[in-house]
Amino acid sequence: MGTSDANIVVGGDGTSLISYRLVTFGNDADVDITAGAVLSLGGFVSFNGSDATFDGEGTLRASLMRVNAATTLNIAVVDLGEAGSHIVNAPLTINADAIDDDGSGFSGEISVTPSGRVTVNVPDGWQFDSGTITIDSGAASSGVDMLNGSPVDLGVEGGTLVALGRGPRITARVSLFGPISIPNLDDALILGGNHILSPHRIEGGTVGGNGELQLINSSLYGFGTILTDLGIFSVPASTEEVVMADDGTLTISGNITGLDGLGVSDDGVLNVTNPWNTNNLNGSVFLEGGEITGATITHNNVGSRISGNGLISAPLINNQSIWAEGGGTLVLDPTTGVNDYDGATNNGQLRAFTANLVLRNDNLGGNQTTDSLIGVSSGQEVFVDGFRLDYSIPSQLWITEGIYRINEGASVRGSVRITGSTPSRIVNEGTQSFVF
Repeated sequence: MGTSDANIVVGGDGTSLISYRLVTFGNDADVDITAGAVLSLGGFVSFNGSDATFDGEGTLRASLMRVNAATTLNIAVVDLGEAGSHIVNAPLTINADAIDDDGSGFSGEISVTPSGRVTVNVPDGWQFDSGTITIDSGAASSGVDMLNGSPVDLGVEGGTLVALGRGPRITARVSLFGPISIPNLDDALILGGNHILSPHRIEGGTVGGNGELQLINSSLYGFGTILTDLGIFSVPASTEEVVMADDGTLTISGNITGLDGLGVSDDGVLNVTNPWNTNNLNGSVFLEGGEITGATITHNNVGSRISGNGLISAPLINNQSIWAEGGGTLVLDPTTGVNDYDGATNNGQLRAFTANLVLRNDNLGGNQTTDSLIGVSSGQEVFVDGFRLDYSIPSQLWITEGIYRINEGASVRGSVRITGSTPSRIVNEGTQSFVF
């Protein structure tokens, strides 16, 4: 066993090896590794002195670190070992150019206990390839910043992140490539760090377990699978806790609560496998192209909309409002089941605002009647395609310099309001009558 409270200067162009089974750095340790030099610590290394200093333009190799006091490594390259195993019981800060001397990512084990923190500051971010990183906040429920600093790619080669406790929080911008485990009921993994304009990413990873994935003042974009519940950590200062399917299919199988937005980009597919209700959100559902599919959506969120352009192939119960906007076309076409366009309350509204709107109901097997409002704004079109949509006495059809198109006829017993300085059109492409 070796204990150091002395000054250590490592120079030259080779590797200096300390092969004691246990090396302990105390409060007065001062380690300087010059450019081109390598200090390799072959056994267990305990960092026990918060006043110790570790600096230099060289390389530190340590595969078995035990951080027991606040430690900062200001060293150009901090190589954590190809199969390293590290336990972090106190704050560890790494200020380096890289965390591996061959440019690859870290593979091994890191366990961050409730009193530990890891902050890695490297210019181009870093990656965790394989092995396991465990972050455990214990019983703390207020959120504990346990993985911080530069962006990190997690699980690039299948490595697993395990989150234990009530509030382990990651403030570094993460990309989730591998499996994420939140094994225990009532536990949570919190993604924070104010990553709104540059959101966290899920890049094919799978989030599983009995706990919950939460956001706080950050958003999550990408593709992969979320099997846990999904929500927010607390009522946030911002309104930007948004989850967006992007670059592929994002499948969500748990409960969804509290998010400020849920949607899809032009190349995303959002697949929600269990029936869900928009009144569990604090904001809207939006489409920037792409598709929302899966189980039935009940739209009950008062004051918010389902809006945008793209395709919704999940069945809809529309108790509020759906707006086609943003250019292009919004298509409502359930793959299974039927769409209830005016909802269980007969108050659901449909509007072609700044995009066209196509309504389909191939599985209906008959006519549908609406008691609510359908609106067509200037330059837009509503197309009722492949089924008959009739209008009861309290219903309203508003057309402002737009087109209302049908191909299976209609009976209108409600009010029709046509406004604007240029003509609007009602187009019947079928053989059945359009009856007022």
